[in-house]
Amino acid sequence: MQGKHEIEVEVYDYDSITKNDLIGVTNIDILPSLNKDTQIELFLQPQKEKKEESFKNKIETISNNNDQKLGKVIFNMKYISEQEYNDNFEKEQIRKKKLEQERIIAKELEEKRIIAEEQSRLEKERILELEERVRKEALDAQYIKGYVQLRNISVRNLKKMDLIGKNDPFVVFRAGEESKQTTVAKSTQNYDYLNEEYELLYDPSVMQGKHEIEVE
Repeated sequence: MQGKHEIEVEVYDYDSITKNDLIGVTNIDILPSLNKDTQIELFLQPQKEKKEESFKNKIETISNNNDQKLGKVIFNMKYISEQEYNDNFEKEQIRKKKLEQERIIAKELEEKRIIAEEQSRLEKERILELEERVRKEALDAQYIKGYVQLRNISVRNLKKMDLIGKNDPFVVFRAGEESKQTTVAKSTQNYDYLNEEYELLYDPSVMQGKHEIEVE
C-alpha cells in the first residue's frame, strides 16, 4: 500500500457498447473502522489529472468530501486483522459444514418420514380394502339364487315422446341375461298393467356382484 491508509471507491455507469463512464470517486481511511462495523456515507467527487516529474499521468482525488452533485455511495465497512480474518474464515467453514450436515440429516429424516407416511397410507388402504371385501362377501352371501316376482305394475306421468299422439308404453325388467316385458299400452302417459305378473330368475353366479334388477 506504500503508506496509503485509505481504500478508493469508484462508481461507474456501465456501458455495454463503449467503455464504462466514471461517475465519481472518493476514498476513506480504514483505521476508524478497526474491529468495528461502521456505516460509511460519502459524496462522490470528480477526478482531475495532473503531471508528476516523471510526466506520467496520475489521478488525483479531491481530498475533502463536499457535495459535488455527483451523488453518494453508502456502505458498511469493518477493518480486522489477518489473524481474525483467518479465524473467522475457519469458523465460517465449520459453520457451513455443520449446516450442510444438518441439512443432510434433515433431508434423510424427511425422506424417512415420507416413506413412513406412504407405508402407513398403503397399510390403511390395505385394511380398508380387506374390510370392504369382507363386507361385500358378507353382503353377497345374503343374495341367494331365486326368483324375483313382479306384479301390480303401472306407469305414471310419462314424458311425451311422440310429436303426434301419446306414448305407447311398455316396461322391461332385466336381471343379468334374464328379462321380462309387459304388454304394450296404447296412447297413454299413465297405465296399469292389470293381471300381469312376471318372474325373473336371479342367479348370483351370473350377476357378477350386481344386486339390482334393471327397469326400462
